[in-house]
Amino acid sequence: MRKYSFFCLVAVVTALFLLNGSFVWAAEKTGFVMVREAMINTEAGKNAAGQLTKIFEKDRNSVQAKEKELQKLKDEIDNQRQVLKEANLKAKELGLSEKISRLPVDVEKMPTKNCRQRKQEVFKPLIPVMLKVITEIGEREQYNDDCGYQQCSPGFL
Repeated sequence: MRKYSFFCLVAVVTALFLLNGSFVWAAEKTGFVMVREAMINTEAGKNAAGQLTKIFEKDRNSVQAKEKELQKLKDEIDNQRQVLKEANLKAKELGLSEKISRLPVDVEKMPTKNCRQRKQEVFKPLIPVMLKVITEIGEREQYNDDCGYQQCSPGFL
């Protein structure tokens, strides 16, 4: 009787071990998605990147125009240095130095100041589309969804 109960116990433990899914778990597929690369290489991602480039170019051109204007003012002051009276020369130099000191402040106020935040604003509309595509591929190919690919935040950009 003891032998019989021992074999029953071994059979139950073996059945539980086989039924707990450890062998099934090894057969699951796990996929990895490089979301940043996928976003950049799609048409919508390329359009968003082009939009971002246009914004950065516009701001850079604005800064370069201000720098050229300041350089012109400096050249004018240098050319008129011999002709101007001391008081007028000091007033123009003071005005130039104030404009030069305001340039970094103006640059800080530009919308591209925080590049990461700007990227997130431009690419954020793509996230739901990417998640939908990832979900469809995962379901079609029967990938494991335990990793939570639905929990995607825009901070990865």
